[in-house]
Amino acid sequence: MTMWQTGFSSGQAFCYLDVVEGVGDAEDVVFLIARAGPNQRGGLYRTQLAPAASASTATWQHKCWKGATGDFWQVDAAGNLSSLDPGWLTLWKGDVLFDPVVAPSDPNRMLLGFQGRLHNSADGGHHWEQCYTTVSDGLAATRGYDELVTQGLDYLSDGRVVLANADLGTLVSEDSRFESFQWFYPLVDRDTTPSSDVAYNREAASVIVRPDWLGSGEDGLFVLCSDITHHGAPSKIMRAKPGESDNWINVTRNLDTSDKFIPDFCFAGDRDIFAPYLQSNGPWGNGATLAGTGMLHGRCLAPDSWTWETVDAGLELGTSGYNALGLRTLFHEPSGRVFMASALRPTPAGDGPGGIFMLDSVDDDTWALVFGLTGDWRNFQSLVQATDGSRLYAGTRGPQGMGDGGVLRCLDPMNAPGQWEVIANGTQSSFGQAIPFYATGWDPLEASRRLTDVQALAVSPSNPDVVYASLHSNRFQPAAGLWAFNLRGLERWTYLAHGSPLESIGLQALKFNPLEPDQLGLGTAGMQFWTLTVPGLSPRDPR
Repeated sequence: MTMWQTGFSSGQAFCYLDVVEGVGDAEDVVFLIARAGPNQRGGLYRTQLAPAASASTATWQHKCWKGATGDFWQVDAAGNLSSLDPGWLTLWKGDVLFDPVVAPSDPNRMLLGFQGRLHNSADGGHHWEQCYTTVSDGLAATRGYDELVTQGLDYLSDGRVVLANADLGTLVSEDSRFESFQWFYPLVDRDTTPSSDVAYNREAASVIVRPDWLGSGEDGLFVLCSDITHHGAPSKIMRAKPGESDNWINVTRNLDTSDKFIPDFCFAGDRDIFAPYLQSNGPWGNGATLAGTGMLHGRCLAPDSWTWETVDAGLELGTSGYNALGLRTLFHEPSGRVFMASALRPTPAGDGPGGIFMLDSVDDDTWALVFGLTGDWRNFQSLVQATDGSRLYAGTRGPQGMGDGGVLRCLDPMNAPGQWEVIANGTQSSFGQAIPFYATGWDPLEASRRLTDVQALAVSPSNPDVVYASLHSNRFQPAAGLWAFNLRGLERWTYLAHGSPLESIGLQALKFNPLEPDQLGLGTAGMQFWTLTVPGLSPRDPR
């Protein structure tokens, strides 16, 4: 393949890249996904590289939004064709394009995922047609750059994987080789109510599989149907049998969630669920604002009968409507304790850094603060534990726009409050990064930080001191991708995505396969699912 250097910089932030390697004298074809910038449209670009050429001398051709014949289009509510308004080409809207799929035998045949839809082109991007949509009413899905993502994943007892996707709902692989997937939506109805067995939306925020749930011999598949962070839609936790996509049960039917957003949930045994929530001062979507945050405790009385109560005593949660959304929870089985990581805590000067709170048992009704963040640390993104419960790890993001995220480790969670320590702090020295993030118009403090959103963590099943971290940013970040701590016993970070198709690609979900403990599943910000065989350093495309 032709070697080439950076030579395409006109104000965009680069997102994804695909290369079709030429055979013999044929030229390599490079496809680049770029976000809109101050001087350039976002979208899909392509160039052909002659054997002696480089990207710095190549002519990049814009293949999206170049006029009536080049626009993406959608079917509107009336069934008419409608092109996307130029206003969609903004930082948070229409430049959302992910991972072009190009036919190796014909570089002109292309497929793109965009706004919850699939579009294809047979002529190298000059003309496009919508070939599949997951939005039933045909309207545009107002998703931001980092929200068309695989947000969570878990494994069924037979080895199949379940993916929770921001726009596509729930997907289940048809076999343990992950070669194909089937859509597995929760039912959606315009007239849904808090007690009905249909969701408010298809968006899946996370998924949990409970093997042999309640001794039934069947998996309990639970999906959090929850709109994306700070978009303001109520949430439901739904249960389904893996083989019955039309049979969804509303686990939260006895709870009025019309004014609640649930960002996460965890099981404590088979009968108890803990779910942090944000509550508005009225139904979401009608100008309501954040009125409070707390924890919900659900208890299963029978397979389809749950009771719910709030357990908020002792919590010191901030009220900031944006950063207060970083709430994560887990059940520590060896001790029987419940942990929750909050985004913010109130201080006399206003909302301050968050903390980690603990219930001493599932029946406890008062939280205790076991670790408080300091400085710019805030907004937890992830909270996980080692298989044997001997370690806890928490991943953070910093203040909005600065991203001073990092990783914390608790060495002895059996002895609350435990010994917490920092193993990555999000600055230039973190994760072994030497190249400063480049940005225009940022002050020196912002420019020195890494924009490391630690979206997900996974602990090695065989070594509780080895943890994998997925880094993500809503801007281009060369260090995005998969990192591992203490992989070689040196208490250092190792970048595993270098030289792989996932280099600089944001990852949103990590999970080890319980049936193949050396296999780590990865969900990307581009709606892809990959596996990595540990300790190998090259991701394996399941296709």
